[in-house]
Amino acid sequence: MLVKLVGYAPVDFTNDAGVRIVGNNLYVNFPDPDVTGLFAGKIFVRPDITLPQGSKSGDELEMQFTPKGKLVSISKA
Repeated sequence: MLVKLVGYAPVDFTNDAGVRIVGNNLYVNFPDPDVTGLFAGKIFVRPDITLPQGSKSGDELEMQFTPKGKLVSISKA
């Protein structure tokens, strides 16, 4: 899926069950047939998936997902 990177923020907290959650939230825009304009979304990225070096707001990224919607890779488009 081709997305436009709007921004990103680190995530590091412990949930109510005592499990530590670490990674990054990516804020992206992409076309959606049910939206006029672009859809604005947030995608959680595990620490084992790295954002391409030098990525910045405005870059186009290609994201690959499993059939169940789990992010598996990110590359610059």
